[in-house]
Amino acid sequence: MSAVPVYICRRGRAESLAKRLSKTLSCELTVKKPLEFIREVLKGKPEYRLVLVKNVSTFLNSDYGEPLEALTWLKRAIRKLRESTIILEVGEFRLELPELTQVTVEGLPIGFRDWKGTRDLKEYYNIKPADCIRVIVT
Repeated sequence: MSAVPVYICRRGRAESLAKRLSKTLSCELTVKKPLEFIREVLKGKPEYRLVLVKNVSTFLNSDYGEPLEALTWLKRAIRKLRESTIILEVGEFRLELPELTQVTVEGLPIGFRDWKGTRDLKEYYNIKPADCIRVIVT
């Protein structure tokens, strides 16, 4: 299974990054809610080139269901879209275990930080690592 690059952005930064990437990649931006995104991808319908998934933190919150199961479904959908650029909008994220640089959203592990992709965010899009990071989902 190949690794999938995913941008995880705080609210406010996700849309601006998505618009900039849309111009850079010369492609249409698709905006989806997490459940809608997962359903469409797993049914095999979409051909997204650039997709922004909004309010992922809410989807992974334990008040709305089983967080680990939700994360499993989200990762399954992400893996299916290997050729796409995916941006996940979250309320907050943490980099746990700095030596491993594992990224967690709502306490759930998403992937591992990609230093090159994070540097690119700063250099090309002027977005700080405190607001947006790039991770690898395997």
